[in-house]
This record gives sequence, C-alpha cells and structure tokens, in this order.
Amino acid sequence: MPGARASYGPEACAQAANLTAGHHIPVYRSTLLLCQLAGVAVSTGWMAGIRGRAAGQVEASGFMDRVRDLLKTAPAVHADETPARVAGGTRYVHLACTRYLTCMHTGDRSADAIDAGAVLPGYQGVIVRDGYAGYGHLTDALHAWCGAHLLHDLKDLYDFEPGKQDWASQMAALLIEARDAASAARQAGQSALDPAVLDDLVTRYRELATARLAASLYRRTATAQDPSRIARR
Repeated sequence: MPGARASYGPEACAQAANLTAGHHIPVYRSTLLLCQLAGVAVSTGWMAGIRGRAAGQVEASGFMDRVRDLLKTAPAVHADETPARVAGGTRYVHLACTRYLTCMHTGDRSADAIDAGAVLPGYQGVIVRDGYAGYGHLTDALHAWCGAHLLHDLKDLYDFEPGKQDWASQMAALLIEARDAASAARQAGQSALDPAVLDDLVTRYRELATARLAASLYRRTATAQDPSRIARR
C-alpha cells in the first residue's frame, strides 16, 4: 500500500504478478510458492488483488496500446473466447494474439464484447478462430478455421461413424502433414513451401473434399428417395 509504514516492495509484487498472471497459478498455490522461493509470506487476499493492480499499471503505462497497434498490423491473428470466473461470476476471456503478442480482456460473448479488445474491428489480415458466429461481423478480415478445432471436429466425425467416415481421418492426416511441412520450411529459413510440395498438398486436399461432397450428395439423394430411411432417422 503506497504510503504505508511497511509494505511489499516492487520485486515482491512483480514476482507475485508473475506467478498468478504470467503462469496462471492458483492464488493459494502462488502464496506458497512465493514463500518457498523468496521467503515472502503474503496473504491469499493480497495475492488475489495483485492481478488487478498489475493490469491497471500495465494499461496506464501505454504498453497495451502498443501491443494492440502491433497486433493490428500482424498478417494473422488468433482469436478465441473462453469462459472463466471473473468478479464472482462467469464471464468470457477474449483473446487476440500472435506467437509473441497477447491481448486479453473480459466480457460477455457478444460482438460488442469481441470489439471491446480494440484489435479486431477494422483488422484486415487473417483471423484464425473457431466457428463461433460472433466473429461474423468482422468483414474486413479473412477468416480461417483454427487447426486444433478442425482436427477435433474431424475426429468427432470419424468416431461417430467408424468405417464410413474414413475421409475424415485422411483429411486430418493431410492437415497434420501440411503443418509439419510448413514448420520444416520455416526452420530451414524458407518464407514459402516448395511449389511442388504445395501443389501436392492442395491437390490431395481438393480430392478428399470433392469426394466427400459427392458422397454426401449421393447419401442425401438416396435418403430422399427412401421414405422408410427418413422415418428411421
């Protein structure tokens, strides 16, 4: 507390904020770690309040304004919203980030709450996200489906009908192969995939997608011609 005769110094406060905010360690465990590692015994109430103090100081410094400006110029930004306990209730933690930059804020799950982060409105790069419709108003950007969500959906589809949805397993394997190829290219200092590798990946992707669409159309046509199948479904 400023002006108090005795108070925890900036180093203790910084280490406490690092534990709770930087490493997302629960409050009580953070108090134990701070005591064990630094010999500083603090209360759980003090530890619980350190995140808000740190957030206020970071925001007031202008640091987050700079982070938002940099995110707006990034070629691609990952966006997500995750439920969390905030101020005694359930809210959503909204995220906009790249590999090196992260901006988070809390709110409900509305489009206005998404925009409140001051990163995505007007953004003209690629937003990598899940299928939540709340991002649909961000029409200045291109939208890409998050690979983790896509693999999860493909697995669910395959598990739902093993043996009948083999294309889903094949598509997941192809996407993982493409990810690994891109990673290897970056590690080799390349700014793009070899044209032959890219052409092969795109060709196989389109073949799988086309085959799946054709099979889906055939099944829908067959179902429409067989009322008994509709009744069973």
